[in-house]
Amino acid sequence: MPKGQPSKNTIRTERWSQKNGYITKGFKMYRSLADEFKAACEKNGEPQAVVIQRLMREYIDQNK
Repeated sequence: MPKGQPSKNTIRTERWSQKNGYITKGFKMYRSLADEFKAACEKNGEPQAVVIQRLMREYIDQNK
């Protein structure tokens, strides 16, 4: 659960995420790469998270 005095909405969101198996992944990368990726996603009208998930699934399938 969040630290401090989280709002009721934050608590509900965290509870929903845990129940549905959602996690937050964080990693470092070069800003230039991140900016290019963001621009490419915007150009194609796709959310960055959707594209990253698709890339992860393709990578997993290729390496089974």
